[in-house]
Amino acid sequence: MRLAGFAACVGAYAKTPKGAGFVAVKMDVRHSDICLVRAGVELARERIPIGRSHFVNDVAVCLDIGRKDAEEMMSVHGLLSSPGEPYAEVVEARAAEFAGFIRDTLHRAGVGDVPVMVAGDGGRIAGLASMVQ
Repeated sequence: MRLAGFAACVGAYAKTPKGAGFVAVKMDVRHSDICLVRAGVELARERIPIGRSHFVNDVAVCLDIGRKDAEEMMSVHGLLSSPGEPYAEVVEARAAEFAGFIRDTLHRAGVGDVPVMVAGDGGRIAGLASMVQ
């Protein structure tokens, strides 16, 4: 039902003279919100079940390190550079899943070719925004 409301807003908004605006993906700790924005105002929102803690947990569990160390690795390396191949595989897999959720949600809502901006905790993961694009 939530996606139906988001899709209806997207459909109506795309028909306005100012066009489709942009989509902001606001990453929080446990989830992310996909928001349709125009002139700095959020018009519609849809939630996806991936947040920063998913990236951190993956790194901590797969590399058998503490959460604090995993958080630091995510902050320092993101997706751009990595301290080793296992780390790169872990974060790239989660980033691909994250981007897939965004793509699928926007596709189901009927969003055409609009810019996507990654904000919140996702903006602090270097390289994630370019992967989402």
